[in-house]
Amino acid sequence: MDFKEAIEKEGKVILTEVKNFELPHIFDCGQCFRWNQQSNGNYIGVAFGRVIEVEKHGDTVTIYNTNLKDFNKIWVEYFDLERDYSAIKAEFEQDELLRKAVEFGYGIRLLQQDPFEMLISFIISANNRIPMIKRAIENISRTYGKKLEYNGETYYAFPTIKEFQEATLEEVEGLGVGFRAKYIVKALEDLANGTYDLTAIRLSDDDT
Repeated sequence: MDFKEAIEKEGKVILTEVKNFELPHIFDCGQCFRWNQQSNGNYIGVAFGRVIEVEKHGDTVTIYNTNLKDFNKIWVEYFDLERDYSAIKAEFEQDELLRKAVEFGYGIRLLQQDPFEMLISFIISANNRIPMIKRAIENISRTYGKKLEYNGETYYAFPTIKEFQEATLEEVEGLGVGFRAKYIVKALEDLANGTYDLTAIRLSDDDT
């Protein structure tokens, strides 16, 4: 694991001796769209129906609004903490071009996101800018997702397939997704009728 210990304390989990974990590298690299930096440098994000806040000082990472049970069940996998990124980077650094990439993004971790949210998000990302992508995803979440509260603020979970699948083309167009609306509706139809199984795809072997 890329951390030594996880300690639960008063609504938060503290990770010690964390490696390969830089907040801007992870959350601002374009792999996710529901994380926002706060004035204090922390990031607040919504994932898997929960709101969490992440803080980093030195090699200590604190995850607020969670507990050890959810950390082990959700956030270890989400932040890919069981993978040895140091070993991966050591392999990459043998190549001159990849070494430059490692130096630039040394703190990136590949978030293991919800497959449905990721599918819709990257349909929206086609020929689009990050602020517009984030706005469209927020519109979808506000319209179809569940309301969440954290520190007096309201957030919205990304909807499930069931919550979103009844949306009409006109309704999806009204969410600010532009020409991508028809592709989103088609994806919803294909998922609802079983043409594609995101769980099976996620669990399939990387070489297949």
